Amino acid sequence: SVSDTDNEHTTRSLTIEKLSSHPPIFRIPNFLTPNECATLRRLAVEELREGYVDSDQGLSEGSRTSKKKKMLILDANQDGQLSILELLRMVDDYFESHLEEKDIHDMLSHIQLSLDSEGTVSIQDFIQSDTAGMRRYFKELIQESPSKRSRHSKMAWINTRKQRNSEDVQVLEAIRQRVALLTKLPGHVVHDNMELQVVHYENGQEGT
Repeated sequence: SVSDTDNEHTTRSLTIEKLSSHPPIFRIPNFLTPNECATLRRLAVEELREGYVDSDQGLSEGSRTSKKKKMLILDANQDGQLSILELLRMVDDYFESHLEEKDIHDMLSHIQLSLDSEGTVSIQDFIQSDTAGMRRYFKELIQESPSKRSRHSKMAWINTRKQRNSEDVQVLEAIRQRVALLTKLPGHVVHDNMELQVVHYENGQEGT
């Protein structure tokens, strides 16, 4: 439990629960203030899309350097290689899906990316591969097999750099600074790569 002063100059006690180290996943109840929630909802309204179509923006957008940093987060044993299981976890995360190892092998074949003798692919080779083709492949796969979707919802990705309103930027920066303070994650993870994901569920919808 730690104390934090938010952008509304209110000191609160927040409790952090670490759910996973690779990738880093934390649960922090009451992390956002009411004003921050309202801002995120407003920014997300015009960007909401079907989750399985656009939830991979964090992978498909950005320079090779930024993509490499994202891949390093997913590299559980930090060996510079991505195993089938690590790729499966990455795809399930970005595409909101429940896939099988066969789906990963089929995707690699589709984008003509080969595994090495150890059954892995280097991070360098992966970020230089046809990630746009990978996106199209999984989009079509999930459209053809809706049961592979893990989340039935709409979502939006909010990037501070794309905002023009100074008050909105201030709110988003305050959230990022709080993430860095509470999670102790490296600066390049929080400040270079972090996009906020807002998920909208209709009545009766849920994530699985």
